Amino acid sequence: MKIGFLPASPLFQGITENELGQMLDCVSTGIKTFHDRDYVFRIGESIASAGLILVGAVNIVKNDVWGDRKIIEHLGPDRCSEKPMPV
Repeated sequence: MKIGFLPASPLFQGITENELGQMLDCVSTGIKTFHDRDYVFRIGESIASAGLILVGAVNIVKNDVWGDRKIIEHLGPDRCSEKPMPV
């Protein structure tokens, strides 16, 4: 996997491409593609991975019992979430 774009991510700021390659050798990596309105994760799911947004954006949303949808956070390739996510 080409990783040249990862050092530009705030998550990996200050890490060299060589160091990043060594880090990624220790974990399972891959690229997933999602389409508009796809769910990446749903509340209650076990999550055993982390992800980076390479292209596009992801909305963290919460639906209440009345069906109202609230966007809690909007994330793109240049942002990491700094908030704990509601469960």
